[in-house]
Amino acid sequence: MSTTNALPAEPPFLGESRIRLVDGLLAVLAETETRRETRWVSLEAPSGWGKTRVAQALYARLAAHPGAGATPGADDPGPGRYWPATILEATDATPGDVSSRRKRVFPDPARFERAPGALPGFFWWGIACEQRSSGTASQSLLEDLQQIEAHAVYLDAAWARLASLPERLTPSRARLGQAGGDVGDELAGHVAGMGLEAIVSVAIPGGGLVVKLARLGVGKAAESRRHREILAAPGPLSGDPRPDPIDETVGMLTRLARPGLPAVVFVEDLHRATPLVEELIERLVRSNAALLVVTSTWPGELERRERLMALAAEPIIAPRCLRVCHDRPAPQPFPAGAGLDALAPADLAELVRAYHPRTDPETLARLAARFNNPLPLELICTLPKYRRVSAQDGALRLDPTDIERLPRRVEDIYRELWDELPEPAQQALALATLAIPDGDAAWHRAIAA
Repeated sequence: MSTTNALPAEPPFLGESRIRLVDGLLAVLAETETRRETRWVSLEAPSGWGKTRVAQALYARLAAHPGAGATPGADDPGPGRYWPATILEATDATPGDVSSRRKRVFPDPARFERAPGALPGFFWWGIACEQRSSGTASQSLLEDLQQIEAHAVYLDAAWARLASLPERLTPSRARLGQAGGDVGDELAGHVAGMGLEAIVSVAIPGGGLVVKLARLGVGKAAESRRHREILAAPGPLSGDPRPDPIDETVGMLTRLARPGLPAVVFVEDLHRATPLVEELIERLVRSNAALLVVTSTWPGELERRERLMALAAEPIIAPRCLRVCHDRPAPQPFPAGAGLDALAPADLAELVRAYHPRTDPETLARLAARFNNPLPLELICTLPKYRRVSAQDGALRLDPTDIERLPRRVEDIYRELWDELPEPAQQALALATLAIPDGDAAWHRAIAA
């Protein structure tokens, strides 16, 4: 009888230095709440090293915090959860498929449900620069803003619970209705019956996230609002006027992020960022808010970003900027031993056991010596030919010669996966590539991957 071990949704988060790195990121985020001063942490390591995994672990630690979501107005917050426990559980990632787990930088709002009445205790905004859709840079940013749109009404309510009396008195419900029209009605209707209307109607930051997003052209109410603005505007035909997306985005985040409701902006693959994303990072880093910006990139790539390097060199801004590189310990204020150094052999062996739990110690030691990058090691563990062998008892069986022949480069491992496909599947995929247009502007990277 087969005793096939189930593929893990994701392996455990491994590496003592990386666990301490996440501890340090949490401490830096707490410092932004205390000082109301934004921080920027740049994670720099080779592809497949685990930079995104660190960000995912940071998210999981935040989501597990008692203040991550609670029912407003209750004496005992109870178990009410706003955010899912992990990013991956709110995606369409396939268990055991390493490629489908990569580049997941935020929980998809369409794939999780908040507990009744729960409000967020933090905000997480993930931007994957590798997965930019076709269109202009500003259109791509508007796509990213859809994450904020999904959480806007709940963030507004969470903000109102924490705001001081002068802050709460500034925008009244009437003012919200004047500023947003159908947006105000939509917001009030959305929270009705949830016990949140009283909170939201008292105060919405800066006119409310929903209103601000509508001004940018994000959300269901945006279209009717833009039509009213165009019809009422005198003078020549001006098309569809919209405010600057960077100004509005920075204003929203910096007003929102406060003690008790910090925000994390994770920008993955900074080396592929558009100038608009660079401007967004710069403006956020200069702001004073309970806000942590985390970016990931390859070694040496940050030096190619003149705008961000100049920012980090400014005497006033430099203390806000922290670079964590794979070839050196993390700087202060990160705890001793924190960093992005290579995983220890014992951690690499544990990674193999996540897929093949009964692999013998000798094979584990040889695999750990062969690979110091977790990505190719995970890909090897998930190759169908090894999964088939391991299916009977959960042991990965490779003799020393086989291990020495294993490809180290990710490209070569994917070539092995290609070779295992049936010939009709190879032919179909080869023909499909002929339909891929030339030029990044006309094709979505995620589809072409």
